[in-house]
Amino acid sequence: MTQDEAAWTWTLPELTLGWRLKMALDSGGVTAREMADRLGVTRQTISRWMGDKGRPPHLTYLRAWAEYTDVPFGWLDSGEHNEQLDRP
Repeated sequence: MTQDEAAWTWTLPELTLGWRLKMALDSGGVTAREMADRLGVTRQTISRWMGDKGRPPHLTYLRAWAEYTDVPFGWLDSGEHNEQLDRP
């Protein structure tokens, strides 16, 4: 690789759990307030999870989040998508 080629190489930023949570809400047309109400948690908890702060949500919450937003659980949990990961 030449120096010019190296200047044009880049890597994608990590798609964190918080980003996937936000993307799922957008994709499902669900607001953070609606998700908080559905999960029985505070709006602040939803904000903390989407900001990748503190403990991540328990898998029970991730499964419900995936169901409410109609995204594959495997993608939401790990960022990967395949049938094995999407099964409950």
